[in-house]
Formats: sequence, C-alpha cells, structure tokens
Amino acid sequence: MILYKGPFLIINYEKEHKRFVLSWSKSPSTTKEFKDEILHFVRFLKDNTYHQILWLQSNFKLIVDDDCKEWFDKTVHVIKTNKSWLTRDSLGYHHLYFVVGEDIMVHLEVMGIFKVQAQTKIKPRYFATEQEALKCLDGESDGVKKKELPIQINYKGTDKNGQSIIEIKDDSSCIESTIKILKSVLDEKEFIQVNNYKFMALTSREKEILRYIVEGYSNQELSFKLGVSFNTVRTHRNRIWKKLEISSLHEVIKYTVFF
Repeated sequence: MILYKGPFLIINYEKEHKRFVLSWSKSPSTTKEFKDEILHFVRFLKDNTYHQILWLQSNFKLIVDDDCKEWFDKTVHVIKTNKSWLTRDSLGYHHLYFVVGEDIMVHLEVMGIFKVQAQTKIKPRYFATEQEALKCLDGESDGVKKKELPIQINYKGTDKNGQSIIEIKDDSSCIESTIKILKSVLDEKEFIQVNNYKFMALTSREKEILRYIVEGYSNQELSFKLGVSFNTVRTHRNRIWKKLEISSLHEVIKYTVFF
C-alpha cells in the first residue's frame, strides 16, 4: 500500500510484514528537499507499526553532508514506540536494509550516517539487489554465499573526459565489504593528496624517524637504534610534529600510507 508519493520519495507500507519500503522516483538535489521528504517518512513511522525498513537507493544522487547525517540521526533514529522497533536477522543485523544505488560515492556517505549515531546503535545491512534483500527480510535466506570466484579488477580504458575506468567484480553478497575496502583506498588517496606537501617538507632524517614512529618506536628506543641522544630524537620529533601540523600520535599514524 502506497502511503505517500511525493516529488522525490515513494513510501510503501506492507502491513502483513510490518515493513516500510522506500524508493526514490528521482533524487532530491538539495538538502532541504531531502529533509522535507524525510519528515513525511517520520510522520508515517509514528503512525504505523513497523519492524522492518527497506531503502531502495537506485535513483538517489544527493551527497549527504555531515550536518545532514547528524540531523537524520536525531530525526529518524530516535523514533520508538511501544509497538514499533527494528527486529534483527540471523546474523545480528537490524532489519534496516539498503539496496545500493548506482552512485557508489553517494552510498558511501549514506553508510556514513551510521558512524555518527548519537542516540542509537543501529546496525544496518547493504545488498546488491532488491531480491536478495527481500529474501533475507522474509527469512528465506541469510544472504551469505560461499565465495567461488576471486575478486576481479579490470581496466576498461578511459572515458571522453580522459578519466580512467576501472571495473570491480565481486560476489554480490560481499557488496558491503567491497564498498568499505573501496572507501579505505579512497581515504588513503585523499590523505596523500592533501598532506603530500607537508611530508615532502621533511628532511630525509625526519622521514626516517617518522617511519620508526609510525611503527611504534618510542623516543628512548629510537635513541638506542639511531645512536643519538634522547634530546636529539625529541627535537626531531617536535620538528616533525610542527611540519606536519599535528599534535598527537593518533594523527601521525595516518602517515603510514607514505611508507
């Protein structure tokens, strides 16, 4: 039963399953349009008993920024009534399922919503197809397949703008882990691009010491290893911190990508 068909969002409610199925007829282009549609969804969440929510993201193209993620968390995730809550599947995930859309970069930001949760600890799950998600929601499958083929990465040439096209093939049941691996690679690439000039400003000696620091060496251990005084190591360390514009060991660990 369709409860709402707005300019962007379509809300379907399956009473027999106590399930909301949400899809986008087209993507909102602004945060305001997104929030307006979500507020309609919130109203129906409050008025209907539900245990499952399925988001079909095929047409969703909006990059959700950090402020919007926090707003979504405080607006949607805190809703709870005596009759409504998200049940869990056999693997311990909440029955909050997402079917991945075409734009993976957009979906990475959607996944990021669940890293800023302040009120709840919802554990969602991600699927490559609607059919796989529905089978899991209906209890017909746990969605886990035994991998038979190794991951394939193929270079497909360049597009008309000269950008490289790289194709990744993996088991559809591994879509979430594949996307997370892709995100970690992109995060490292971005970190290198943003901080390369800082790293290049280090002397050869400072780069050597930085490598040992990210490997876990203390000042005292470095003093023995390099055959220099403790104060010399500390001076080098302070200069490294200043050039990299960091203030903690947690920040310096990120520079592992340079080695």
